[in-house]
Amino acid sequence: MAVYSKRYWLFVGLFILHQILQYGFKLSVPIVDSYLDPLLAPIVLLGAWQFERKWLFGKKIALLLHPAEIIAMTIYVASVGEFLFPLLSAKFHFDPYDFFAYGLGGLLYQVLLNTPNNAQ
Repeated sequence: MAVYSKRYWLFVGLFILHQILQYGFKLSVPIVDSYLDPLLAPIVLLGAWQFERKWLFGKKIALLLHPAEIIAMTIYVASVGEFLFPLLSAKFHFDPYDFFAYGLGGLLYQVLLNTPNNAQ
């Protein structure tokens, strides 16, 4: 399962480090600030969802996520980030290029973390 993978925690750590640098230390690299969170969000959330499913259902459910589940969750996360959040706060804005980052994050999850090697 992805959350037991060192790769997963590398992505989570990168996400947390970026938040600390951007908001805690006010360090800004515009391209990273714009696209790293949309890239990492699907990875972090899909791993958490996979862990939750295992915790709730145990061996009654497949340990690997189906590609359709990854696609659906990635579309959901992208839709919330690009359509709902801008309606709720002026701190967020719509950026069509973010969809590429979200999609790449979902693809990275499928290729690097949703593998039999990471299923436990």
